[in-house]
Amino acid sequence: MSLRVPYFGYQPVGLQGTSFDGRSNYNSLQVTLRKNFSHGFLMQASYTYSKDLSDINYIAGAAEYGANFNDPHNLAQQYGAVPFNRPQRFVINYSYDLPFGVHQGLAGRLLGGWNVSGVTTLQDGTPLNITDPSADTIYGTTAGSTGQLCPGQTYGSILSSGSITQRLGGNSGGSGYFNSGSFCAAPTGGIYGNGTGFGDSGIGVVLGPGQFNWDISIVKTTRITETQAFIFRTEFFNAFNHAQFNNPVVNLGSTLGEITSTSVNPRIMQFAVKFSNPLE
Repeated sequence: MSLRVPYFGYQPVGLQGTSFDGRSNYNSLQVTLRKNFSHGFLMQASYTYSKDLSDINYIAGAAEYGANFNDPHNLAQQYGAVPFNRPQRFVINYSYDLPFGVHQGLAGRLLGGWNVSGVTTLQDGTPLNITDPSADTIYGTTAGSTGQLCPGQTYGSILSSGSITQRLGGNSGGSGYFNSGSFCAAPTGGIYGNGTGFGDSGIGVVLGPGQFNWDISIVKTTRITETQAFIFRTEFFNAFNHAQFNNPVVNLGSTLGEITSTSVNPRIMQFAVKFSNPLE
């Protein structure tokens, strides 16, 4: 091992230095549309198409951001999509005073003052780094490495097919989020001697599960006097109880591609009643 260290005469982690070699760039297209319609209906929609690239990335296992992931002598191999960027994101929010007409007496109190509002979010998943804990032993360091693609495999063949619920893996069934045959063992032999080198897959080459979520609120305002009112509010978070999932396991091993948790709670409803008297 002492004959294969990065710097001859030093232990694998015996000589360390700090270099300000991090770089990043962000580009995006951002569009916003706002419109106030008649009869108490207003809406705003926003769309973002973005790309955020850097060689400062999330290090699996260390639960932190840093450089020198993959070959520390090749910054180009460390450059890729950052793990917190969602390439496409569409958000629409709205508010609508329901047009039940103008009524007098009891009918007016029952039918008037209704409003529906909400926020709908549709967005891509975040970029993933497929990591190989058994790679990167050539120098005895712990920088970490991405996985090694098998011969004939491409980035387009990494993800498995089917709906997200068919790709959960583990106890939920299915093959998982990734095709198991996409990755092979890290390279050995040759210049690597009896150690393992770095994988050849890039940074952030595939995306995790996306989100499609609806949060809706229904409000009933009942006027008592010109200044006093009872307000009844019902809120639905994840209104349609749509299952949305966190990223899968990205470390090569028996659980690669298994999804074990959701990113949004099941449907939650809450109710509130308020007496409003601004003059008090």
